[in-house]
Amino acid sequence: MLFKYYFILLVNLLAIFQLSANSQIYDKLYGELFALDELVVAKPVEALERLDLMDKKLVQSDPRLHLFWLLRQAEASNYSYHFEQFESSVSQAKDLINLSTPSEIANRINFLQGVIYQRKGDYQAAIKILTEVVNALAHHKKQRLYVRALIELAYTRSLAEQFETSLLELQHAFELATQMGSELLLGITYETYGALYGYMDKREDSIMAYQKAHKIYLALNYPYYIGESAFGIATTYRYWGKPEKALDWYKRYIGAVNGLNKTYTEFFYFYGVAMILAEENNCEAALPMIESALNVAEFKDYRAELFKQKALCSAKRQKFADASEALNQAKKIYLQMPALIGTSWEIEVQKIEAQVMALSGDYQKAYALLENYYRQLLAVKQNNVSNRLENLRLKIMNEREQLELIKLEKQSAIQQLKLNEQLQEIKLQETWLMISVVLFIIIVGIAWWQYQVSRKLKALAITDELTGLSNRRLIFTTIDRMLKSGAKRKSKARLGFNSHQPVHHTLMLIDVDDLKPINDEYGHQDGDKVIKMVADAGRQVLRDGDVFARIGGDEYMLFLTRTNEQLELDIAKRIIEQVGSTKITTESGNCISVSVSIGVVSITDLDVDPETLYGRVDSALYQAKSAGRNCVKRWQKIKTSSI
Repeated sequence: MLFKYYFILLVNLLAIFQLSANSQIYDKLYGELFALDELVVAKPVEALERLDLMDKKLVQSDPRLHLFWLLRQAEASNYSYHFEQFESSVSQAKDLINLSTPSEIANRINFLQGVIYQRKGDYQAAIKILTEVVNALAHHKKQRLYVRALIELAYTRSLAEQFETSLLELQHAFELATQMGSELLLGITYETYGALYGYMDKREDSIMAYQKAHKIYLALNYPYYIGESAFGIATTYRYWGKPEKALDWYKRYIGAVNGLNKTYTEFFYFYGVAMILAEENNCEAALPMIESALNVAEFKDYRAELFKQKALCSAKRQKFADASEALNQAKKIYLQMPALIGTSWEIEVQKIEAQVMALSGDYQKAYALLENYYRQLLAVKQNNVSNRLENLRLKIMNEREQLELIKLEKQSAIQQLKLNEQLQEIKLQETWLMISVVLFIIIVGIAWWQYQVSRKLKALAITDELTGLSNRRLIFTTIDRMLKSGAKRKSKARLGFNSHQPVHHTLMLIDVDDLKPINDEYGHQDGDKVIKMVADAGRQVLRDGDVFARIGGDEYMLFLTRTNEQLELDIAKRIIEQVGSTKITTESGNCISVSVSIGVVSITDLDVDPETLYGRVDSALYQAKSAGRNCVKRWQKIKTSSI
């Protein structure tokens, strides 16, 4: 017993887990179907492909999910011109509707059934089911389906030439679409106005309404609706007697629906072009296209129009048997469409028949048929174009224009609000930009100031403040760097990496003779003048790469590169001559002159260190001082020589 209890518990747990897993899968599928709402209109072929990729068995295992899937398939099939699949999906969906079906789904399926009835020419059945949908949604007028059903109902009534009711229903739909702010519903409303005005022979108003719809559809980028509005414009131009414009718009139609089901898109294109050719008496080109269109689809109202034109063209080509057969086909179609009996569509058969009789030579019968046709047509026109109907049309147009004006004003207000927000945003951006620029300038200024300070500090670290010459640190660093670099090259040369070129540099130590007595007698200010004058004299002999520095109170050091023994002595002599020939005017007005003593050491041995060099050049300077000053002495290993 205990084992049986645990077994039942395990089975129940597995069932719960399975239900939970299925529930998650169903939720995912529902989510995918809801996500197709935009795609079925914008890219219906892609929507059909996605629907086909779903697990059919899993979809069919849940009746509500299956119904939703069929609804999506029907919508995508309709918008892609797959009308057989559209009818099949709606038929299967209707079989699944029961008392537990959500009313929204049931109403949408019934709406699509109304579209099917209308497309097949069964206007009475279409009006009946569409009216039921409108009444079912009467308490939900802000729903898109209510407005959509109301528009379709108005359009169906216009096909049956119930213009007054159609105008009233369409105006109500336009008001709701405007309140809802739905661009698609407004576009469909304008498109239906275009059809209605066309049937009422108000061609200019028809074109204007169609153009508004076409503009909206282009912005939405919905191929089905772009094509439908283009087809409506083309048809209106055809009835208006403007074949060139009509043909242009038929071409736009076929371009817009490119990629959708060609079976039906080409039918409508062939229909339009064939009708233009027939009306232009180009029956030779029209008849093959009429036959092509008749072999494609079973749209009764369109087929009736094609048969009428086939009859007339056949009669013009003296094929009266074919003309009679085509007329009989047209009459048969209208008998199957009670809603069109007594309309201008149906009585036009008599006009075509009269023309056929006239072409066959039976003028008496032709006259009788033509007389009866015009009598019935006049009655229809009087009924359709009564003062009451015309006043209603004008009133509705005025109300619609007012609604459009209100809509434009609202859009203008919204645009102004957006513009103000954009201006505020721009001002804020400009403020931030100005702040950023100011901050950038401040940062750059601070960086520049720091750079300048750094340069000055660096300059002060290596420059003598009184003379502007290099200081002791810089010249000794330069000498040390030169010696180390030369030693490395010499070491590499010893190892055979490169050849060693002999070098000859010069280091001079210059000292002002008897500066202290000048300071004592004339003052340190005049002593500074002497120091600056000697610095200027030394600058005159400098070349690129040479370094001249003040290393003490009255002592200077000059480092010369790329020299020889003669050149270094010539340079030293020029410094002595320049200093000796320069007169200095003291603060008291006296003219004084000074001399300098110079010690020279040739640098040909790169293994020597800076301290040794300094010792040697200092020794040479000492020799110059001992020799009576105002002279140059070169350091030599064995002895010194006087110049």
